[in-house]
Amino acid sequence: MIDQLLLSSANAYILARVAFTLAVPDLPARAAVLAAGLPWVVVLLLMNSWLLNRRAARLANVSVLFLLALCTLAWWPGLESGPEAAALSGALVQLLLSCTTMIVVQTLIIRHTVELNRHARQAVRDANQDVLTTLPNRRSLMQQLEGQALRDSGVLALALIDVDHFKSVNDEYGHARGDEVLRTVAHALRGQLGARGVVGRYGGEEFLCLLPDMDDRTARQLCEDLRVRVAGLSMGGVPVTISVGLAVGVVPVPPSELLKSADTALYRAKSLGRDQVQVTVRLRQVSPSVEAACSLDSVGAVQGGSYA
Repeated sequence: MIDQLLLSSANAYILARVAFTLAVPDLPARAAVLAAGLPWVVVLLLMNSWLLNRRAARLANVSVLFLLALCTLAWWPGLESGPEAAALSGALVQLLLSCTTMIVVQTLIIRHTVELNRHARQAVRDANQDVLTTLPNRRSLMQQLEGQALRDSGVLALALIDVDHFKSVNDEYGHARGDEVLRTVAHALRGQLGARGVVGRYGGEEFLCLLPDMDDRTARQLCEDLRVRVAGLSMGGVPVTISVGLAVGVVPVPPSELLKSADTALYRAKSLGRDQVQVTVRLRQVSPSVEAACSLDSVGAVQGGSYA
């Protein structure tokens, strides 16, 4: 606020000085006074660009140029003539050209900065987004998993999802249809999950769901809903189902440990016939004196809509 007030005062002072110099004919060496003020006008325009946001800076600098042009037009029809008037006219032209040049340079810099920012944002998206499905990629998922798993307290559910017999889909229907299947499954998973968690492409035909602060019963039912949603998709005659390995643990817990539990549950789901949910609940108790006192594993399964 103080910076803006000082900047407004500086703008007003520069404009008032130019107007006063033009309005007082008896002022000695008016051209020299204007020429001496030229560097300060440039500094003022630079300060506007640095201290104000892009829109405000552009508006302020254009306003300065407009008011200087008005002062010039108001003086120009005067009856003054001679070397002093010629020198004064030259100083005014230099002043206006300097302001115009600064505004053009400012506009070019703003455009270049906007373009650089756009490319930087795109680079960040490309680094964290899967190109095929537009879901978070493995890198992004691992970063989020680490942040969730190493919290001070809470529960974290992790679901590892595999598209059943996906190699057969590619072999029988072609890779283009396989890509379409992955995009459709990704869209269905994201739509079914909503804001309750994060789903991303873990690699190949595997997806990973992060379900923070979700107990084993709720997470199990959600995974079953995901399974049913995918099984009901219409994919042009291509039958698609998923197998889900779910791991639920109390945080903090090593991310690799939770991933291993989910992977084990997924392997169990595929071994038992696919198109089902297998669960590993991992309760980790931490005592005040030791880092890990004990762990308890329990196993459950859901297949065809019923718990087994």
